[in-house]
Amino acid sequence: RYWSAKTQEKAAISYMLAQEAKGPQEGEALRRTAPAHPKTRAGILARLELAEKLREGGQLPGAAQEYRILLGSSAAVPMDQELAQRGLAAVLEAQGKCPEAIAIWREILGRGSLVSQEDLYLAIAGCQEKAGGPQEAAKTLEEFSQKFPRSPFLNEIYRERMERLAKPAAATPAPPGKPAK
Repeated sequence: RYWSAKTQEKAAISYMLAQEAKGPQEGEALRRTAPAHPKTRAGILARLELAEKLREGGQLPGAAQEYRILLGSSAAVPMDQELAQRGLAAVLEAQGKCPEAIAIWREILGRGSLVSQEDLYLAIAGCQEKAGGPQEAAKTLEEFSQKFPRSPFLNEIYRERMERLAKPAAATPAPPGKPAK
């Protein structure tokens, strides 16, 4: 028990010092803390923060790697796992891999999000639209509006977007039938 407490304490101090660092030093401090203390709460938090900073800095492959390490960690609690999944999906979307991102977001929805489901529907619809599937995006937004009719996200902008996305599907003429012989 003593050894575990000392390990947790060292990890917490290392993470605290990493948070106090500024600029590139912060990233380097997080890079040292995360692998040095992988089974501690502070190590998990350091890796989550490092992955987020890499993603925000446009270092998508590095961010994806950090999120995948978290997803394979037995020390990560369910909330950490979901945050890592969400981050990985955002990285995949930024890389133009919308089908993979959508699969992750749908998995979270199927399991039941610990954070919020509303933003997941919006992310899925955005990715579907980006991937050239306006009808699928309209269906996702419709599903969202039915499940969360009082959502603050469901404002006029999204209602107009739903209508705009659904219109091409309604305006598309039916394919001509084969002529009778």
